Order: sequence, then C-alpha cells, then structure tokens
Amino acid sequence: MKTHTFLFLASIAAAFCLLLILHWSSAVSAASFNPITHSVHSTERVNQYHSDKPIDGTRVPFQATIDGPHAGGVEQTYPFTLTVTSFITDPKTPLIYTWYADGDPAMQAPSVNTTYSLSTTIGMSWDQPGTHTITATARHATGTITATKRVTISIPPNNLRISGPLTGTTGADYDFVAMVSPGDATTPITYSWKVHSDQSLQRQFVTTRTASLSDTFRMVWETSGVQVITLTAANPGGAVHTSHALFLRKPAPDGALQHITPEQGGILVTTDGNIQIHFPPGAVTEDAIAIFTRLDQLEDGQALRSGLGILQLFRLELYALDGTPIERLERSAEMTVYYTEEEWYTCCTSYPVPSMRFWAGRTWLVLPSDVDTQHMRVDNMRIGRATDFALVGQLQFDVFVPLIWR
Repeated sequence: MKTHTFLFLASIAAAFCLLLILHWSSAVSAASFNPITHSVHSTERVNQYHSDKPIDGTRVPFQATIDGPHAGGVEQTYPFTLTVTSFITDPKTPLIYTWYADGDPAMQAPSVNTTYSLSTTIGMSWDQPGTHTITATARHATGTITATKRVTISIPPNNLRISGPLTGTTGADYDFVAMVSPGDATTPITYSWKVHSDQSLQRQFVTTRTASLSDTFRMVWETSGVQVITLTAANPGGAVHTSHALFLRKPAPDGALQHITPEQGGILVTTDGNIQIHFPPGAVTEDAIAIFTRLDQLEDGQALRSGLGILQLFRLELYALDGTPIERLERSAEMTVYYTEEEWYTCCTSYPVPSMRFWAGRTWLVLPSDVDTQHMRVDNMRIGRATDFALVGQLQFDVFVPLIWR
C-alpha cells in the first residue's frame, strides 16, 4: 500500500514539472522570434531598421548616413555616399542598395546596385531649383535600413559686371552698380565688395550684403592713383567674380589725367598748362591711363643732394585699364615744364638755371634737358618710365658783409 501511494505522488510531481517546463519554453520561443523595429533620429535624417530574423539583444542594429553637399547648382553632378554602420563587419552575403532622388531626371526609376561593401557612392544632378530629398535604402539578410537627406538646388549666377566711372577725382563720391545674370538666377545674391585703397594693396575695405540681381556700392577716396574694386556675387549654387579699376587724380590744378592708346598716343596737360607730356603712337602696347599728381614733399628715402631746392615736385603714373601698373614706355615721351618767377625766387638763388631730376628707385638722376630762362621753360626732356620728378635749383643763401668804420 505504501509503495503504491509513493508511486502515485511521484507521478503527480513529474507531471507538474513537465507542465512548468513546457510553459517556460513557450514563453521563450515567443519572445525570441517576434520581429523588432528600431528607429534612429538625427538633425538631418531618419534611419529606420527592420529585421525579420531573430536578433540577439546585445548586438547593435545597423545605421546609415548619407554624406554629400547640402546645396548646389542646377545641371551639376554631385557625389553622395551612403555608409552603413553594422555589427556585420564582413558580410558574407551582399547588401542591396537602392537610391532615389525626387527631381533628378535620371532617377525617375530607383537606382539599384549590389555589393559586399558597407558604403556606396552615386552621382546626382537636378535641372530644376528647389529643395530635393534623397532617399537611400540598404537591404541585407539581417534587415533593411533607410536614410534621407535634403539638398537645396539653385540657379547660380554665371556672369557679373560692374557699371561705374573709369576716371575721377579724389574727395568725390562715386556709385558702382553690380548686375548678375541670368535673369532667373536664384535670389538672394550675396555681394562681397572689396576695395584696395592704394596700389600696394596694404589697406582694404570690405563690405558684404545680400540683394537681388543687382546691388549699388558707393565709395569716396582721398588717395590719387588707381583704385581697384573686386566683387564676388554668390548664391548656394555657385559664385562669379569680377573687378573694376578707377583712376583718380587730385582736383585741379594739382592733378591731371589722360587716356593713352597704342595707335594715337596722347597728350597729358595740366589745367594751368605748365606741364605737358606728349606720348607718341606706340608708347604703350595697350590702352592706358596716365595720371599726373603734384606732391607736397619728398617721400622717406628720397633726399636730394645738399644745396638743392625744389621748384616743382610731381609724380607720373601709368596703368593698364585693368589697374596693372605700367613701369616703362615702349617709346619715350617728351616732357615740357614751365616755372614761374615766384617759384624760382622762393627757393633758389638768383642764378636762374634749373634742372630736372627723376627718381631712379634708389637715387635722383639728372634728366637731360634744354633750359630757356627767358621764357622760364625746361623742355626736350625724353622720359621712358613712370616715376617721380623734381625741378630743382641752387638754394638761396643770404650773404652778410660786415660794415667797417674807419
């Protein structure tokens, strides 16, 4: 009797344990084979991962990013790269990549390629401006992931010109108008104006502002010579550049300016007529601007020989129309200078024979000339370069003779 009772209880216990084991196994199986969906959010894209296979919870599902430009121009091809980050570092089965971009005429149907690589690159272009979305999908045996990227496409400016004066005087306001084309270029356009205030380009003024297809810039200069304006006009699709040279003289009678051509040369004459420079045909090989400026004093390092006084001091500059300095003439120009009695007696002795000097870069050299003291004229001076000139004479010295009483 005891034996039968023991066997009956043992059978009940075994059945109970079997029921517990079956219940636990069913729960584990249901948890292991449910599909899992993961979403990763970023500032520019949404990456979604979906797997139809069981995944070990300790493993990281893969993510994807699209790298490429955020903006561009129409009818230009740009590379975009989809990179997959996965726990599968060396996939044994290939990944299938699918690309699609709205607005890309070449991608009305998705582009598909298959590779074992964890990244793929494709070129895309658009013929219409606007904001376009790129969608890329990577599909693998372990799951599928999708990434998106937004790209702003513009019609870029392809031409830029500046309308404004070619010559002027110091101290005056001048307006310059920039215009871009084509007329359907995407606006706004960003204009960056840069002004070099002297030929050494050591001082610059820069201003940047946003406008439509044109912009107006106003500037005043206090320095004679050439002033170069450079301008960049840009939108997200591209940029164009141009420059404009303005040739400035001092107000009369301290400044003069003349256009010189290769075919005809030209004559520069100051407003008082005291200085005349004749440029013969062939003196320059391209159109040029000659600028005359009276100077108040010598520059550092330009000291004259002791005992010489200055009647007139002036500078001759030559520039191509793009602002490039022209240092030497192809054919010599001829210069005539008139001086006055006041200029002579203010600085010099009564010995009335002045002479012309020119700055040779390190020292003053004598410029051969004919002197007509009766008409107070120095002429037949042949000059072959643009430089500084000084009409000089012997300094005035007062001599005191002692009076002796006897």
